[in-house]
Amino acid sequence: MIAEKLGLDPVEIRKKNVYHHGDVSSIGHVIKSSVGTFKTLETAENCDLWKNREKYKAEVSEPWKKRGVSLATSFHGIGMGIGLPDYGAASIELLPDGRFLVAVGCEEIGGGNSTVYAQVAAEILNCDINNIKVVQGDTSRTLDGGTVTASRSTYTGGRAVATAAPNMVKLLIETASEILQIPVTNIEMAPNHISSNGQQLTYKSIFDYLYQHHRKTRVEGHFILPKEKEEIKGSGGAPHHMYGYLTHVVMVEVDTLTGETEVLRVVSIPDAGKVINPQGLEGQTEGGAVMGMGYTLYEDVLIENGYHKTRNFTDYIIPTIRETPIIETFPVEDAIEQSGPFGAKGIGEVVMIPIIAAIMSAIYDATGARLYHLPATPERIFNALKMLKKQEVQSSR
Repeated sequence: MIAEKLGLDPVEIRKKNVYHHGDVSSIGHVIKSSVGTFKTLETAENCDLWKNREKYKAEVSEPWKKRGVSLATSFHGIGMGIGLPDYGAASIELLPDGRFLVAVGCEEIGGGNSTVYAQVAAEILNCDINNIKVVQGDTSRTLDGGTVTASRSTYTGGRAVATAAPNMVKLLIETASEILQIPVTNIEMAPNHISSNGQQLTYKSIFDYLYQHHRKTRVEGHFILPKEKEEIKGSGGAPHHMYGYLTHVVMVEVDTLTGETEVLRVVSIPDAGKVINPQGLEGQTEGGAVMGMGYTLYEDVLIENGYHKTRNFTDYIIPTIRETPIIETFPVEDAIEQSGPFGAKGIGEVVMIPIIAAIMSAIYDATGARLYHLPATPERIFNALKMLKKQEVQSSR
């Protein structure tokens, strides 16, 4: 809206106002972690949907249908912020069959963090990922690793695993040195075994040796998430130390006869630092986009005299696979987070935030009607179009 009023390009006005590493934020703290917002905007500017938006907008199937394309950018804190404990912990155990058990308190609730933990461990232990077994959320077997919330589990849990894994490497190499009677400097970790001057030592045999000598086969790793020193008064935990950033480009088609709006395409461009699990990242961005669509177009909580009128899925509408558009994900990895596992930050809540503004602006781009109330139901859009037409008639007189 500001860009339009000033006659500025909507991408350029965002480029002028995005945060960079070391900037002072609008709430007064210095941003010390990685920031990839500028790169997300550059990627959006050069994506097919944005570059060719006028062509796609013209491809409507019926003359009463109008298309619009818009974008929006946002960011969201990673971790708890000030006032709550924020830590990660993980253990890695050498099993009798030579595999590894990675135990993390952070539960798997669909975000894919179990795969991330296995990947991090396998990379550092130089073994096949099939030799990693992950257990989560079992308080009898895992350390307290904090909650699965605040977009933190990849960053915090992954860093805890990345801290534990070198301790396991040290245990394996020192034990192998003891068994083979050679210096640790002459020992190499090959995939799934220890190697030295033509000699090989399986992890199973190392376990057998440790077990026979009543030695530990389990190591731990702990991590404290960095925090700002002082809370901003009245902020409820802000500022955060770290943020995830994301830009959405969206195309909608509005039926001007009914007000019904369909999201046709979404381009999601997240900055999550180094991407560890690309498929998991795509799942997060796709799920967040659809969740944001529901919030923007369908989900309307109606309360009358203190009673919910929308109590089930026949009248509280959520998007289904039929409403799910083509969603493309193009992560940017320029802003590697040095404190994260292999440079990763995390992706979670931010994936549903900017799509809301992008859809609302795309409706305006398509119809010229600006809505300020969510959700943008067919009734609200229809009434906005009717009001717009009335204003146009009055102004032409």
